Amino acid sequence: MREELDRGLAQLGVTHSARQSEELLAYLGMLLETNRRMNLTAIREENTALRLHLLDSATLLAVAPPPQGSSVMDVGTGGGLPGMVLAILRPDCQVTLCDATRKKVDFLSSVIGELGLRNAQAIQGRAEELARTQQHRDHYDYVTARAVAALDQLAEYCLPLARAGGLFLAMKGRRGAEELERARSAIAALGGASPQLFPSPLAGMECCIIKVKKWRDTPREYPRSGGVIRKHPIGG
Repeated sequence: MREELDRGLAQLGVTHSARQSEELLAYLGMLLETNRRMNLTAIREENTALRLHLLDSATLLAVAPPPQGSSVMDVGTGGGLPGMVLAILRPDCQVTLCDATRKKVDFLSSVIGELGLRNAQAIQGRAEELARTQQHRDHYDYVTARAVAALDQLAEYCLPLARAGGLFLAMKGRRGAEELERARSAIAALGGASPQLFPSPLAGMECCIIKVKKWRDTPREYPRSGGVIRKHPIGG
């Protein structure tokens, strides 16, 4: 497992220490162990989880790494992906892992405590509600999400949290390019510049990362309520 992880990170060009490898594997072990009693991931086999969770999350650092000292928000983090991987591999960044489910937040808080990560925190909340607060709105340098919602909806959850000049990174599957075409008007309305799509650098992965730079503050009428976002995406 350790050799496979180190080899995969090296292939991605992601520098890391022996301690960081140990922390990533310890996190993965806690994730899979807790998954036996809590639905955190559909993947239960270690080697598959290493590739599809740890290494896939690390592709963010290969394609669009956060600037030094960034504040990072992982929206709908679930079991901590990709936010926990970012927190371990980038100790210079302050990472906030957000999820609406208390049990998932409690699990992540226990992992953060167990690993002694001083640069990470887990909070309970819905992105569309947090983005209405002064503490979180237009605040983060780097906002990301993985397997949360279609991109035209996800943009409304995430872009209001990013500061002007910050980045929104969406980790998408094989339909990423199709989702991007539907989401262009939403991204523009929410203050995002023209998006870029990057294929996953992991061999054999039909995934992509969509990168959006936020060039202006999000208009005050956004985000709308979660129900409205899902039923009536901007431009949909």
